[in-house]
Amino acid sequence: MKTDTELEILLEKYLNNTLKPEEKQRLVYLVQNDENKEALRNLISKISGQDRSVSITDTVKDKQLLFDYITDTADKRKSNVKIAPFKQTPLSGSLIPYAAACIIVVTLCFVFFSRKEKETVPVHAENKIHPGENKAVLILSGGKRIELNNVGNGDLAEQQDVKISKPDNGSITYTAGSYNKNSPDKIIYNELSVPAGGQFHIILPDGTKAWLNSASSLRFPVSFTGINRQVELTGEAYFEVKKDASKPFIVSVNEMRVTVLGTQFNIMAYKDETSLQTTLVSGSVKLSYKNASVIIKPREQAALLPNSNYFEVTEADLDKALAWKNGEFHFNNTPIETIMRQISRWYNVSVVYEGNKSSVRLSGIISRKKEVLQLLEILEATHKVKFRINGNQIMVL
Repeated sequence: MKTDTELEILLEKYLNNTLKPEEKQRLVYLVQNDENKEALRNLISKISGQDRSVSITDTVKDKQLLFDYITDTADKRKSNVKIAPFKQTPLSGSLIPYAAACIIVVTLCFVFFSRKEKETVPVHAENKIHPGENKAVLILSGGKRIELNNVGNGDLAEQQDVKISKPDNGSITYTAGSYNKNSPDKIIYNELSVPAGGQFHIILPDGTKAWLNSASSLRFPVSFTGINRQVELTGEAYFEVKKDASKPFIVSVNEMRVTVLGTQFNIMAYKDETSLQTTLVSGSVKLSYKNASVIIKPREQAALLPNSNYFEVTEADLDKALAWKNGEFHFNNTPIETIMRQISRWYNVSVVYEGNKSSVRLSGIISRKKEVLQLLEILEATHKVKFRINGNQIMVL
C-alpha cells in the first residue's frame, strides 16, 4: 500500500473513531515521519474540500490521547509543542464542522512538526532569556527576609511553636505545634512573595497546600486559631485546602472573599488582567463581593469583571486554568495581549507593541521550560505575529 494512501485511510479511521490500537501506532509513525510532509499537505487540501459533520462524544478523549502521543513523541525530536485538538464546548452534543476540526488538528501538527529554519526568520536576541524557576522570598513577622532560592534545605525558623522548614528547592513547610491553641498571645503573620520569573509551593500550618504563580504573594497567620483560617492573596495561586468543618478556609483577594471547607481551586487575580477568575476543581466554594455572592460547582469558573457587582459563571476549561501549575502555557484562541502578559510574568520581561494587535489570537500548548527565544519562534510559526528582542524587552510586531 502506498504511504499516502495508508495515511489517508488511517486519518479517515481516526476521524471516524474506528482506529485500532496497532493502527494508532502506525499513524503516529507516519505523521512524525519527515518523508510524509507532502502527503500530509495534500490531505489537508483534500479534507478542506469536504462538507461533513461529527457529533461531540466521549471519543474526544481518544483523539486527545492520540495527538498528545504524536506531539509528545515529536517533542523529543523537534519543538516540544503539544497541540490540543478537539476541545469539548459548553454546547455538548451539538454538531461542529468536521472538516474545520480536522484542518485545525492536522495543520497545526504540520506547522510545528515540519517547519524549517529557513521558513521563518528567527527572533534575534543577544542574550538568552531563561524561563522562570523556583524562587521566592519569605518575610517573617519581625521583617526578616529569607531568600528561599539562596538558602539550603532544612529548618529555617520557628515562630509560636511553628517550625518553618525547606524540604526541597521548590517548597516550604509550616509544621504547626500551636494549631490547636485557642488563644495565643497574638496573631502574627508571614508572607510568601514570588517575583516575576518565579513560582513556589507552600504547606500552611493546617496542612493546606498552595502553589503560587509568578508575581504573586500570600499573607497568612503562623497559627490558624479562632473561628476561621484566613489568608490574603495577590496574583495567582492554586489551593488544595485541608478539610476542617470547624474552621472555614477563606482567601481574601482585594475585596472578594472565597470561602471553603476542603476543596481544590485556582484563583487568578492579577490586576492587569481583564477579570478575576476562580476555577473550581473539586468540592464547593462560595464567592462574595460587596452585595453579590455565588456558589460554584466543580468544573465551573466564576469571573468578576472590573467595575461590576456580579459574578459570571461558566463551564471551566481546567486544562487552560491549571496549565501554569502543570508547567505549560495553554492558549485557546487567546488574544496576543493575554499571551504576552503571561510571558512577561514568567520570563520577567517587558512587552511593547507595534501595529494593530486586536485581531491576533493563537492556540496551542507549549512547555514553560523553554527559553523565551524558542517560545517566540514557535508563536512566529503561525505567521500571525513576529517578535524582536532588545535586552529584556520583547517587541510584538
